[in-house]
Amino acid sequence: MTASPKSVAFDAIYQDVPADQRDRLLRFRATHPPQHLDLAKVRWEYLSGGRTGECLVILGGASGIGELAFRQLLAFEDRYRVLVPSYPAVGSMAELVAGIHGILSAERIRRVHLLGGSFGGLVAQCFVRRHPEQVASLILSHTGLPQAGRAAKLSLLLKILPLIPASWLRLALGREASKLVPPDHSDFAFWRAYFQDAFAGLSRRDIRARYRCMVDLDRNYAFSGSELADWPGSILILEADDDPLVPQPQRRAVRALYPRAQVYTFRGTGHASALVVPEAYGGVVLGFLRSASAG
Repeated sequence: MTASPKSVAFDAIYQDVPADQRDRLLRFRATHPPQHLDLAKVRWEYLSGGRTGECLVILGGASGIGELAFRQLLAFEDRYRVLVPSYPAVGSMAELVAGIHGILSAERIRRVHLLGGSFGGLVAQCFVRRHPEQVASLILSHTGLPQAGRAAKLSLLLKILPLIPASWLRLALGREASKLVPPDHSDFAFWRAYFQDAFAGLSRRDIRARYRCMVDLDRNYAFSGSELADWPGSILILEADDDPLVPQPQRRAVRALYPRAQVYTFRGTGHASALVVPEAYGGVVLGFLRSASAG
């Protein structure tokens, strides 16, 4: 799941990217090699940063590429031990939750702060319901809830996927991801190149697995606030007022499900506040984590 190391192809892909941004990624890859763990015949990959202190687990979006959160890992690792798993090609939310739990067991980590963004926010909501004793606090970033009516549409897409060349799928996903960052943003060239680089490693099996997980979620899960009534942890909801992937009715539904949560709304940052305003995003997360730890 990790994007390719420096090579001739790397130089070609990142040729229009400022040198400091390109070098930052290369330094990260040199100092944060991926860890691997075999669980139930599935190879898991995850990144690790920091060595001491409380643990922050970052669960990313549907691409399943943990390295997409590398700037967040760098921002948080001075204060926290940070783990960022990539998602293997498993087809159910229960398997994702079991794998994350297995990584924590292997790392001998008993409690974590859990930050789930987009698809990762759905995984995080499943995880805290399965292992509430292991979650100290929960951050739900730009995410929604299970939608029973969505399963049929996703199932149809699953039937169509085998008819589409994998190279076309990767290209389309990369282009859609590039739209998360405005063209006039100082990091646009970097993220456009990065998505091309990283998504080249996605297989049809990876893409299909993520759709299967979403179908599983929509068909078999219905979250209730009462499920966490006795859970003492703090919750932060991060959203954006113009998020096209989590429109206002879904944002309202998330807030209604977690009425005691703190809510922070970014303005004009779309679905990727962590990429568009990374310093502001990191500041909000760190402020919440400090208060959660103090509490």
